[in-house]
Amino acid sequence: MAWGAAAILVLGLAVAGAVVATGAGWMGGGGGARTSASPTPVGGAVALAPSSAASRSAAAGPGVAPSVAPSVTAIPGPFPSVAPIPAPTPTPRATSGAIAAAPGKCPSTSGTLIDQDDFSQANSGWPINKAGPVLSRYQDGAYHVTVLEPDHWWAAWFLPDGMGSKYGVQLRTWPAGAPGAGSYGIYFGAIDKFNMFELLVRGSGEYRLAKAVDNEEIDLVPWTASGRLRVGSPNVLAVAVRGKVVTVCINGSVVTAVKDPDLRAGRVGMVAWSDTRNLDVMFDDITVWDLP
Repeated sequence: MAWGAAAILVLGLAVAGAVVATGAGWMGGGGGARTSASPTPVGGAVALAPSSAASRSAAAGPGVAPSVAPSVTAIPGPFPSVAPIPAPTPTPRATSGAIAAAPGKCPSTSGTLIDQDDFSQANSGWPINKAGPVLSRYQDGAYHVTVLEPDHWWAAWFLPDGMGSKYGVQLRTWPAGAPGAGSYGIYFGAIDKFNMFELLVRGSGEYRLAKAVDNEEIDLVPWTASGRLRVGSPNVLAVAVRGKVVTVCINGSVVTAVKDPDLRAGRVGMVAWSDTRNLDVMFDDITVWDLP
């Protein structure tokens, strides 16, 4: 993986505006409740324990600080799609002021590659947690996350260098072992853990597009069944943000598009939520593009 970043740091994120990245980018692991506690940057990965979707409290966890990886020259597209892109399925109704929009293409069809990791190198910089409520580690050429306690939120993120207002994020993900209760997917457009977007899927074959604004969780697309999801198998999830419109793609096919005034460039990465019991999930092939 080549991170186009001047510096990569692992930091705990406790409140909005708590951490300002220096240089072109940084990476960290965090999660949990949104509170008004004083920020405390922490070395290593961070696990936080949520009490509800709109309330999360912070608690530091052990981890291994990442190394700085060299930057590389961007590789021009186009890039092959995972699967042919058919006509989009009907767009579910958005909530909280967001409106349905004409969908764009899935992000793997064109653009300039910014960052990519297939997790084949265990020193590429993602946080490693060996204890605590969330375990995270490199395993078998992928990134393995285990949320051991119910009602926990976790995310690992980085800020890509040179990403503009049009960008795509794609990753491959699947349950590890027996499916647990919860959801997982892409974390994007994040200023901090109080203001961010998530594309989530769960084992029942549904997806959800949501955002947080000043500590409030808001559905843009509520949990919606999709025949594009392969239950119990790897799924390729992607978002393509073009200005104020985000297109959601599952396994290479457009499933919906939403226009929202809060869409922006920001931190991107992986996210996982446990529910009534633990969640065990694998992530692989995370890729970020600057779109034309």
